[in-house]
Amino acid sequence: MGEVAVSQSRADLLQRLRDRVEAFPDIILLFMAEINERVTYSQPKHMSNAWRKLQKDENARSRTTFLSNRTGPRSLDVPAEIEVEGHVWHAMSSVHFQVWVQDVNGRIDIDTQNQNLTACGELFPNKSMDNVTLMMERGLSRMREQYAQLSQQVSPNVDVSALLAAPVTLPFGWDGMLSKLALASLTMAHDRYKHWHSVMARSRTAKRTAEEAFDAGPANNTRSRTRARTAALVRGQSLP
Repeated sequence: MGEVAVSQSRADLLQRLRDRVEAFPDIILLFMAEINERVTYSQPKHMSNAWRKLQKDENARSRTTFLSNRTGPRSLDVPAEIEVEGHVWHAMSSVHFQVWVQDVNGRIDIDTQNQNLTACGELFPNKSMDNVTLMMERGLSRMREQYAQLSQQVSPNVDVSALLAAPVTLPFGWDGMLSKLALASLTMAHDRYKHWHSVMARSRTAKRTAEEAFDAGPANNTRSRTRARTAALVRGQSLP
């Protein structure tokens, strides 16, 4: 079982893992990926270059169009800062992993410091994952042993010697994981842009509604016209 921390704090994530272990005490292998950003994300500032260029689009740009305008490195081997129209939409700074396996009592202790039961590693920007790999393979070996025991319980005559003799290795490579994180960073950047564009689109719709309300309001009294326009604009600005 695994958990990923992007928008939640490490403390919150660890508490979630404790809750998971409490709810599912038979978990054999558990890992956590902690993804940090270089800067906290914020939407384009009003009247900034990105705001002026992107908010005037009637429809949100497609993923391909949006990302084709990004500056900086374009390699998909490792995550890179995603900057479009001078605004940083996502900038991954580090990725750390921690993995746990069951103790002799068949339980996982999230707070253990025992190096035989937990290991930490950094995948990005500096790769140091040997200890994590070994611990994950240890957990996979225990999963294999339990599977073999279950097979023998179901069918006592089954031969599990070949299964137990086979070497256990991770079914994926860390370089491939890095590439997937790079793609995920691009997706995150585009998702943030689409959300921001939808907010801006609603704001434009509200402004048009306010102007239409003003045009349809009292026509003969200047003070009434002013009050009507002010009320309409307030209603429009109150929308998200």
